[in-house]
Amino acid sequence: GEDVNNVTTVEELRQWIICRVGSATYFHPAKSIASAWQSMDVQNFGKLEHAKFAGELTRLGFRGNLKPIMAEMDVEKTGWITLAMLSPDAAEEYEAALEKGRELAAEREK
Repeated sequence: GEDVNNVTTVEELRQWIICRVGSATYFHPAKSIASAWQSMDVQNFGKLEHAKFAGELTRLGFRGNLKPIMAEMDVEKTGWITLAMLSPDAAEEYEAALEKGRELAAEREK
C-alpha cells in the first residue's frame, strides 16, 4: 500500500531514521541515529538480532522490507546489527555520550 517507506539501502534507512527521530529545529544526523539506537537497544547490549532490529524499526513506524538492508549492513552474516553497521558516525557519537555518562557518574561518586 501507500504506507510503505521507499527505503531500500542503508543510506536511505539512515535518512528515514533522521527524519523520523530528529527534530526540524535541531538537525544533527549522527545524534538522531544514536538516540534512535538508544531507544532500540534498551539493554545497552551493543547489538540487536535482525528480528529485533526490524521489530524496533517497525515500532518507530517503518513499513517496508528490511531484509536486503540488513544484509547490506551485516556483511559477515553474523545475524546481528550494530550501531556501527548502521552509522559509524552515530556509533562514535553514542560512545562519546556513554563515556560522558560514565564520567558524570564517577564525579557523583566522589
